[in-house]
Amino acid sequence: MTIRFSRAVDAGDLARLGTVVSTEAAQAVLSVPAEQASAVVRDALATLPIVDLAIEEPPLEEVMRELFHTHGREPAGQDRAAADKQARA
Repeated sequence: MTIRFSRAVDAGDLARLGTVVSTEAAQAVLSVPAEQASAVVRDALATLPIVDLAIEEPPLEEVMRELFHTHGREPAGQDRAAADKQARA
């Protein structure tokens, strides 16, 4: 979620909305779980001087990195072939 503000905002106000990925003068990029996006947008619009807001899905690479980090690494070599065969069964 990328938010542009009419003025600089307090870092604490941003942190309560989600994970702050980056901030610049009057702009912030936040990471927010999809199921919380509506509530975060509602709270942000009610409390912050927002001039623009964009919600984007994370890049596929980021999703894959998180998937492998959370569930372990993909099997390699013959183990991978066995896993593929089992997945098709």
